[in-house]
Amino acid sequence: MKTTELKPDNKWVLACSGSKNMLLQLLAGEAAFCISDTAPPDDSPYHYMPSGVLIPVSAPTKVWVRSTRTYKQDTLIIVSETE
Repeated sequence: MKTTELKPDNKWVLACSGSKNMLLQLLAGEAAFCISDTAPPDDSPYHYMPSGVLIPVSAPTKVWVRSTRTYKQDTLIIVSETE
């Protein structure tokens, strides 16, 4: 399938493995993303993911995502392969 859902908690999850060009979109909740070859540490700096905005990711970039909410687990990110 070329489009999948991610429902991350407050731990980093690999959203883009770097093997393909991808699109990320935050649909619900609050999330952060980080570019790293390996899982970032919990205290790693990150970018806030804007809601509803398509974020293109080109291979070989690896992107990690996590929810920034600690009180509610409703974060939903859509990930799509573009090639």
